[in-house]
Amino acid sequence: MKTHELPPNAARVIESLRDAGYSFNTAVADIIDNSIAAGSNNINVACTMRADNGEITIAIADNGCGMTLEEACNAMTYGSAEREDIHSLGKFGLGLKTASTSQCRRLSLITRTSKLTDTVKLVLDIDYAQKVNKWAYLELDPTAFDLRHLNHVAENHSGTLVLWENCDRILGRQYKNPGSTAQRKALDKKIADLRFHIGMVFQRFIDPEDERARTVTIAVNGKPVEAWDPFCNGLDATDLVKDTRVNVTGIGAEKRYFDIAAYVVPNRDEVFHENEQLIFPEGISPDDLQGIYVYRENRLIKWGDWCNLYKTEFHDRLCRIELSFDANLDTCFNVDFKKSQIEINPSIAEWLKTEVLNNARKRAEERYRNGSVAAMKKEADSVHKGANLALAKKAASERTYLVQKMDDGSFTIQNPKGNTFVESQSNENERPDSIIQGVDSLPDGVLWAPAIMKTTDGVYQTKVKINVSHPYYHKLMVLFKDNPNAVKAFDYIFWALANSEFSTKDTDCAENYADLSEYLQEWLPLIIEFGFHHYCVWFPVAAAVVTAAA
Repeated sequence: MKTHELPPNAARVIESLRDAGYSFNTAVADIIDNSIAAGSNNINVACTMRADNGEITIAIADNGCGMTLEEACNAMTYGSAEREDIHSLGKFGLGLKTASTSQCRRLSLITRTSKLTDTVKLVLDIDYAQKVNKWAYLELDPTAFDLRHLNHVAENHSGTLVLWENCDRILGRQYKNPGSTAQRKALDKKIADLRFHIGMVFQRFIDPEDERARTVTIAVNGKPVEAWDPFCNGLDATDLVKDTRVNVTGIGAEKRYFDIAAYVVPNRDEVFHENEQLIFPEGISPDDLQGIYVYRENRLIKWGDWCNLYKTEFHDRLCRIELSFDANLDTCFNVDFKKSQIEINPSIAEWLKTEVLNNARKRAEERYRNGSVAAMKKEADSVHKGANLALAKKAASERTYLVQKMDDGSFTIQNPKGNTFVESQSNENERPDSIIQGVDSLPDGVLWAPAIMKTTDGVYQTKVKINVSHPYYHKLMVLFKDNPNAVKAFDYIFWALANSEFSTKDTDCAENYADLSEYLQEWLPLIIEFGFHHYCVWFPVAAAVVTAAA
C-alpha cells in the first residue's frame, strides 16, 4: 500500500483558525482553563495599552505546575497530545493556540517547573510563520517584562505566562489616534465586560463557599474578580423549583449522570435596590440571562438561551436552569472543541421539557407577571400621560353620551347619533381624568376594552382600559419604553377603535361588534408591533385615524 504524508500549509491553517469564533472574553477564559488544569490557585490577567501608539498587550499568568521545554513544545502544537486526565478543563489540544491567535498575531508561552532552573519561552509569530511557511516556533530568552508578570503570581514558584502581543482584533477597529482617550475607554469597557464574564464562567472556582470546585483566585489587573451566581442563591427570595440527579445509560463511563436544578429568581421589585445587580447586572439584557446554564467540570460553557428547546420570551426572564455534567458525558452532549456549544439529544430534551422546564417556565411566568403587573399598574398613568393629554383635548370637543343605570346594574347608553346599546358597567369611578387607563385585568383576559366613563365634570366620554397583566402589554412596553411617540401611537389606535365603536354602535349590531373585537384582539397587537419598527410613518397614520374617528 502506498501512502502520502501531506502536512497542511502552516500559514493558511494558522490564519484560518483565527476565525474559529472566539470573542475576547471566551478567548481569555480558554487560557484560564489551562491555568486551572495546571493546578494553579492564583491567576492574574493583565491588560495594558501603550499611550504613545495604542499597542495592547494581554498577559495571563498563573502559579501552576509549569512545563519543561518538551511539554511547552507539545502545548504549542496544534492538536497537542491528549491529556491524561479526561476531567481537565482542556480538551482537544487547540485552545491555547486558537484562542490566542483569534486576538493577537504573536503568542508567547513563558513557563518554568518547580525546579526553577530554566524558564522556557516559545513564540508563535504568525507573520514569521507566513514568511517561512513552516510550523516554526521561536525559542527566545524571557525578557524582564515576561518575568515581572510571571513573578507577580508565581515568585520562587513554578508557573506559566501566556502573552498576547500585536493584538489586532481585541477592539474590533483601528483608531485614527492610537492611544487616545477614546481607545482607552474602549479597552476599559472590554476589561469591565471581561471581569464579569470571568466571575460568571468560573463562579464555582472563585466562590470559596462553593464546595463543588477547588478555590482559585482570579484577578484582572491585580484586582480579584468577584463571583456572580446566576441563580442568586444568596437571596432568600430565589425559588428552587426542582433539583435532581439524572442517570444516563449507554455511555460506557463510570460516572453516568448529570445534575439539573431549576430556579425562579426574584423580580427587581422583590429585593432591596442594592441587590438588583445580583439578579440583572447592568449592561446585560434580562433576555440574555434566562434559559439553561450548562456547566462542564464546574465551568460554565453555555448560557443565555434554551439550547434550541424554546424561544427566548420576555416573561421567562426569571427562569434559569442549571445543567451540570463532567467529561464522561462530553460525547452525550456533543461538546465542541471550544467547549462553548452543546447539543441536547432528543430523549434527554423530551425528559427536560416534561419533568423540569415546562413547570419551571410556568412558575417563572407567574412570578414575573405578578411582579410586573404591580409595577406597570403603578407606572401606567405616567407611561400614557402624553396620550392622555392629547386625547383630552380631542375628547373635549366630542359630543357626550347619555347614560341611564338599570335595576340589574347595567347601563343603557345613547351615543351622539341617538343609537342605544347596553353595557354591563360604566366604571364611572375609575380615575375620571385618565382616558387611557391601566387595569389589573379584563374579562376573558383581553388586551384592551372600550369603556364609557364619567368625567369630573359629570359627563360620559369614550375611554380605554388596558390590561397591564396581558403578556402582550409587557412585550409592547418593552419595545416602547424609550419611545414616547410610539406609546402615543399605540394609545391613539385603541382610542380611535373605541370611539368609532361607541359612536356607531346600537343594539342590533352589538353581536357584530363582539365578533370584530375578538378578531382585533388577536391581530392588532401584531400589527402595532410591526408598526413600531416604522413608527416615523406609523405615528402620523395613528394621529390621522384618531382625527377621522369622530
